[in-house]
Amino acid sequence: MNHGRLDASLIRFPDQSVNRQKYSKPQDVLLPEAGNEKSKEWIYWGVFNFPVHTVLPSIEASGEVICTFRVEHDPVEHNYAHSEIRAYRQGQRIVDKKLISKEHRKQYRLAIMDKVVIVTEPLV
Repeated sequence: MNHGRLDASLIRFPDQSVNRQKYSKPQDVLLPEAGNEKSKEWIYWGVFNFPVHTVLPSIEASGEVICTFRVEHDPVEHNYAHSEIRAYRQGQRIVDKKLISKEHRKQYRLAIMDKVVIVTEPLV
């Protein structure tokens, strides 16, 4: 966070974890996951929301599709609403952000940031 504005680097690429509003409350994303020690720190994090249509369907350069995006339901124990924004290239999931240029990752993040609403400020 920077003066009430979200820092673009906080929008993860790829595999940004999100919750579907229809099935959860904003603070549900802060609940720890069983067996995930790091998740105990989530209670100190902030929460932001954005409309799902904000997620770009794809990133293109010179008429060529660099990658496509999908919001995929990925329920975890005690959080049915959990989903992830995943990137794909030619049908293959991209798990290493280095496979996409910094400029294209920035384009993805800025599209989301434009519609972000801060729900809860981080405690740290």
